[in-house]
Amino acid sequence: AEYMGLMNTTTTKATIKALRKLFSTHGIPDTLVSDNGPQFTAKNFEEFLADLGIRHALSAPAHPATNGQAEIMVKLTKSTLKKMGPGEWQEKIDKLLLAQHVTPLTTTHRSPAELLMGRKLGRTILDRVHPNY
Repeated sequence: AEYMGLMNTTTTKATIKALRKLFSTHGIPDTLVSDNGPQFTAKNFEEFLADLGIRHALSAPAHPATNGQAEIMVKLTKSTLKKMGPGEWQEKIDKLLLAQHVTPLTTTHRSPAELLMGRKLGRTILDRVHPNY
């Protein structure tokens, strides 16, 4: 998962701009899954995806379970941010993402960051708690 930063607006134009930035870093995906929000169903958004050869899959309206992975992530994120207590949203999100990116997966025993970059990230808070981890 990639965090694109808080968007001031979710217009089609702003969404396309954010996706261009994301794609410039991570490449163009084969498929983009989204809900049926107006920014995702606009003609110029569909043209943007078509120009890049991206298949667009829409989750079923009023049935968020069809977008299961995203819904699980949203629920986990909300729960974790709430447990972190008061504070600046950006700081809390940054801490959450670092933890997510450096936590080894049960299937590979390697973190998402290590799988993506081919190396472990620099020292983290976890390294200070368990230096031999």
